[in-house]
Amino acid sequence: MLWLAIGVLAGFAVKVPMIRSTPGCRLLTLKAPSPVTMLLTGAMSKMGIYGLLRIALPLFGHQIAQIRTPLLVLAVATVVMGAWAAAAQKD
Repeated sequence: MLWLAIGVLAGFAVKVPMIRSTPGCRLLTLKAPSPVTMLLTGAMSKMGIYGLLRIALPLFGHQIAQIRTPLLVLAVATVVMGAWAAAAQKD
């Protein structure tokens, strides 16, 4: 059951952008019109969080509690890597 919970979390983590799914997402965000960019960055991220809270947490609450520490490490690493990437941007 733990592997199923990890799979569901990984699926939602791609939507949240906790895990970078494809390098093309950044290109898509740069080249897309403003409404599409707003949809991708705003609404889709919120849908991932909503799915985590509404689907994954009630179904896999105990399993998520077991892997809490790796999730926290992943979240902190994502924040730090995002800050480094933003600091390195020239445009």
